[in-house]
Amino acid sequence: MRHCFNKIGILILLTCLVGGCAIFTRDENKRDLDDRGTHSLSSTYHYSTSVMLNLRGYTKEATLELEKALGFDPASAYLTQELASLYARQGEIKKAVDLCEKYLAGASGDVDMHLLLGSLYLTAKEYERALTSFEQAALMEPDNATVYLYLGSTYADTKSYEKAVAAFQKMTGINPGHVTGHYYLAKLYSDMNRIDELERELNIILSIQPTHEAATADLAALYERRKQPDKAIELYRNYIRQAPSRLHMKLRLGQLYVKEQRFEEAEKEFQDILRFDEDNREARVSLGLLYLDGGQTDQAITAFSSLLHEFPADQRIRYLLGISYEENKSHAKALDIFRAIPPDSDFYAEGLLRMGIILKKEGHISSALETAEKALLKKNDAAPLYMFLASLYEELQRITDAEAVLKKGIGAAPSQQTDLYYSLGVLYEKTGRPDDGIEAMRKVLQINPDHADALNFIGYTYADRGIRLDEAEGLIKKALELKPGNAYIIDSLGWVYFRKNKLDEAIKYLKEASESMPDDPAIAGHLGDVYRQAEQTAEAIRHYERALKLNPENKSLIRKIEEIRKTSP
Repeated sequence: MRHCFNKIGILILLTCLVGGCAIFTRDENKRDLDDRGTHSLSSTYHYSTSVMLNLRGYTKEATLELEKALGFDPASAYLTQELASLYARQGEIKKAVDLCEKYLAGASGDVDMHLLLGSLYLTAKEYERALTSFEQAALMEPDNATVYLYLGSTYADTKSYEKAVAAFQKMTGINPGHVTGHYYLAKLYSDMNRIDELERELNIILSIQPTHEAATADLAALYERRKQPDKAIELYRNYIRQAPSRLHMKLRLGQLYVKEQRFEEAEKEFQDILRFDEDNREARVSLGLLYLDGGQTDQAITAFSSLLHEFPADQRIRYLLGISYEENKSHAKALDIFRAIPPDSDFYAEGLLRMGIILKKEGHISSALETAEKALLKKNDAAPLYMFLASLYEELQRITDAEAVLKKGIGAAPSQQTDLYYSLGVLYEKTGRPDDGIEAMRKVLQINPDHADALNFIGYTYADRGIRLDEAEGLIKKALELKPGNAYIIDSLGWVYFRKNKLDEAIKYLKEASESMPDDPAIAGHLGDVYRQAEQTAEAIRHYERALKLNPENKSLIRKIEEIRKTSP
C-alpha cells in the first residue's frame, strides 16, 4: 500500500479551487451575498462578474473583479475564501496566506478559514504552520470530522505516526461510517507494519462499502503475503459477485490463479473478460502469459503475434513474443524479435540479455559477451546482467573478470545485493576459495537472515570440510524450515549426519533426497559414500554406478567402485 498522505492537503485545496470553497463554507457564509446589511450592490456586481469571467477561463480578470468585490465587503468570509482560492490557483500562495491571516486577525473563530489557511501552508510545505492551523480548528470544533482528516494526513506526512493514528481514530469515532478515515488509518497501519490492525481496518471498510476497490486489493495482497491465497481468492470472488462489470478485478483474480498454478480457473477468468470485452489488452496478454507458463508455446506465440500486429508500439508484447519463441526453441525468430526492440524501450536491456542467453546456449560465447556488455551500458543497475556477464567470464576462465563484474554490480545495484553476493559466494566455492564463499554468504544473511540457500551453502561447506558440524546442522535445519522438501537441503542434512558418523540418520535423509531428485549424480554419490561407510558394499556400488551413469566423466566414482571390488570378498 503506497503512502500518499503528503498529497491530501493539496488535493483538498485543489478540489476547492476547481469547485469553489464549499468544503470550507457553511450555509451562513453562502448567504453573505444576499443577507448581510453591510454588503453593497457594488460587491454583488463585481462578484457576479468575477464568476462569469472565471467560468470563461479569464482567471486574472476574475481575480481583479473579486478583489473589487472584497474591497466593498472586507468582512465577508466567503469572498475571502474565494479570492484566496483564486490566488492559490495562480500559484500566488503568499498572497492567499496573507489574505486568510488578515481575515483571521479580526475573526479568529472561523474554523473553515483555519482549514483553508492550513491547506495553503501545506501547499507551501510549511508543515508546522499547517498543523497550528488545523490544531486550532480542532480546539474550536472538536467534533468536526473534516478537521481530523487534515490533522491526520499532516501528522502522517511529518512522520508523527502515533499522532496521525490518534487523529484518524478520532475522525472515525465521530463518524464510524467514514470510509476515507478508515482507509487512511489502514495506510498508516501498513506503513507502521501493524498488520493485524491493518487487516481490521480493511475489513471495516468492506463491511461499510463491500465494493471498495482499493481496500479489496490491499486486503487480498495482505492475504497473499501471509500465504493465504484461498482467502484472497474468496475476497475477489465476493467483490465480483457484487460488481461483475468491473473486469479488472476478474483480471486480478485470474492472475492470482496463475500464481497458484490453477491454470484452468485462470483461463476461465480471462476468457470471461474477453466475452465482455473482446479487445481487453491486459486480459489477452494475461492469457498469453498463461499459455507461456503452462508450456503451451505455440498458443503463446499465436496470442502475442496477434497482439503485436494490433499494438506494434507495445514493446512489452514484443518482448513476450521473443520469450515465447525462445521457449519454443525457435532461437532464430526469438533473436529477430529481440533485435527489433528499440534502444529507448524499457525492454531493450532485457531483450539484449535474452539474446545473450540464446547465443550462449548456441555456443557463441564471444557474441553473447558482446551483447551482455552492450546491455549493461544501457541498464547498469540490473543484477541479472552482472550475473550473466560473470557466468560468461567464468566459462571463458576469466575468473578475475567474473569476480570484478559481480563486485561492480554490488556497488551499482544496492537493492539487489543479495543475489549478487550469493553469485559471488558460488564463484568463490567453484574456484577453490571456500572461506571467501562463506564470507560472501554471511553478507547475504546480513541483508536477509532467512535466505535459505545461503544458510544451506554455509552449512554444507562446513559439513563437507568436516568442521563446525553442530553449527552446520543448525543452519541447514533452519534452511529446511524455510524450504521444506527441498532435495538439496535434505542432502546437506544427510551429509552433516554422515560427517557426524550418524549413518542411519544420514541414509534416511539422503534416500529422501535421492528419491526426490533421482537424476542428480552428487546426491547418488553421497548415498554411495554413506553405504560404503556403513559397510553395505552392494548398496554402495549400486548408487555409485547410478551416479556414474548420470556423470560418466567422474573419475572419482570409478576409483571408489574399483576400491570396493578389490577389498570385497
